[in-house]
Amino acid sequence: MLVSEPGCGFEEDLIRTLPHRTQTAVVVATPAEVAADDVLEGSYIVSFRAPTGTASRGYAAYLTEARQQYAWLDANYLSDPRVKEIRYITTVDLANPRELRTSADFEAPPLLRLAWGKDHTAELPAAITEVNFASSELASEVLAEWEDAGAIWFAEPNYTSKLEDLAQSQGFRNLSGEKRLTQDTIADTLELPRYKESNSIWWHEKIRLIPAFEYASTMALTTIDSPIVAVLDSGVDIQHAGLRDRIWINSSPGSSGCLDDLNGCDTTVATKASLGRGEVNPFATRGHGASCVSAKEVCEHGTHVAGIIAGRVDGQVGGVCPVCRIMPIRIIKDVKGKGVALDSAILNALKYITLFRKTGNQGGLVRVVNASFGKATRSRAVSVIVSVLRGAPSEVLIVGAAGNEDTMLRAYPAALNDAIAVAALGQDDGKASYSNFGPWVDVAAPGGDKVSGQEIASTVPGGGSGFKQGTSMAAPVVAGVAGLILAIDPARNFNALRTSIVGTADPAIYQPEVRNGLNYNYYFVKPQGEQQRLPLLGSGIVDARAAIAGQELDRGRILSGANRVNRNCGSVREDTRTDTVWTIFGCMLLPFLLAVGHCVHRDHSRVKVN
Repeated sequence: MLVSEPGCGFEEDLIRTLPHRTQTAVVVATPAEVAADDVLEGSYIVSFRAPTGTASRGYAAYLTEARQQYAWLDANYLSDPRVKEIRYITTVDLANPRELRTSADFEAPPLLRLAWGKDHTAELPAAITEVNFASSELASEVLAEWEDAGAIWFAEPNYTSKLEDLAQSQGFRNLSGEKRLTQDTIADTLELPRYKESNSIWWHEKIRLIPAFEYASTMALTTIDSPIVAVLDSGVDIQHAGLRDRIWINSSPGSSGCLDDLNGCDTTVATKASLGRGEVNPFATRGHGASCVSAKEVCEHGTHVAGIIAGRVDGQVGGVCPVCRIMPIRIIKDVKGKGVALDSAILNALKYITLFRKTGNQGGLVRVVNASFGKATRSRAVSVIVSVLRGAPSEVLIVGAAGNEDTMLRAYPAALNDAIAVAALGQDDGKASYSNFGPWVDVAAPGGDKVSGQEIASTVPGGGSGFKQGTSMAAPVVAGVAGLILAIDPARNFNALRTSIVGTADPAIYQPEVRNGLNYNYYFVKPQGEQQRLPLLGSGIVDARAAIAGQELDRGRILSGANRVNRNCGSVREDTRTDTVWTIFGCMLLPFLLAVGHCVHRDHSRVKVN
């Protein structure tokens, strides 16, 4: 059970609602999770102890890598009749990055902690796989045997994530080469005149997008890059007039583990030795260029997100990064009539991204990933891969939606320390009525809110535009800013890129006059016994102009000593018999927040889409 620190004021019934798991290497799906479709029944993500050398070995192609790993996986484990399928995804070294050893995002099982305690931990290879069993009961039985034999590092259910938005030209030039530019052509490349003509887009003003373009136009640049932003979502209509010249084109389809991936990959249809296929049309449509008929919310989601990042500016629609290219990766699958993202599809997508390198194998080709989805349960496998991706040579930044449940409880992957968690604001800069919040949130961005009078317009399948609100819409605003930064300065590493966004956000949203003190009173609170207020919407609203400059502007020190979110403040300690999925921050705040009408979302077993 969870034990709160003295004086934290947690109500016992609230503590009991928090999900938890034991310190064993194996986490078994509960009957409630199976009944609620929060997991794929009988399917697990299993991290096997791989042969020494397999984590550091360089492979010429994913097919070669998979074949070599299947040789020992199939021989040792697939012969068991209780095992229907083992599908290899990737191999990582659990000894590196060493940050895993102290990371709150990764709960190390006993065998791994023991290995870390030894001196000879130069490599601890882990083959991450999707294993499908003949039944849930047999899965528990086999996994227990594998754990007892020391064959696996850890295993967990194949969890689902869901999407949950709150719905109701000038030719693009590929500038990834060494094109010479002048200050005037930089403005033209960023389509500054067109954006000025469309100054009615309310959220552009909020993030100071036009000033960002103007500032870039004065920089002494001779080249400008065309960054790739991977959109892990429900698919993208690549034939949409506002997107078709912003879609990434693979120069070597099929060479990176996905069949016929000219414009991206559908990782929900992965097979043995394949991460998926290249059909990235929107969920529940037969192809590109078709409007959504069924499952409209899920169907439109990915195209809407892509338009916020890089859609052609036109009236109410306009992407943050007009020079960015979108890599559509479809992770949404129909499971019992619901569009959900399995952890296996997410892991496939992240592996796919790692297989693309810049010329000369120096650095990752994809530096930004938009993740407008989430769930309440943290996956150890996803945590490991995200941690690996943030390091060299990949330097990938995950931008995640904080969730739409109006709660302090975390949504993953946004809440991972190696990601950016984005809360949503309305047109008046007040917290959107639905947005999650808490000390784990890094930054805020416009997400639309009917309460404050405006939603976000963006592209939808079949052509035209539609309005939506949600943290799903706020996350791509930040992902677009990240892409814009890399277009101007592609050399910024992970830490510099993350700091450029979080460290330059405008804390003016916490001023007492914003929506009659909404943010100041309820999301910029002073914990019991503390002198400094704690921001619950991150460091402020993302500022594209300041982020490009990469330096904090003088804003009167609104946040003062608390101008950066501290993820390690006020955590709830754990009973030694359990290992909680959640590290709950700011425990002294809950009685206050409950008193003003906020409550913890009751249905914690459900996985939410943002």
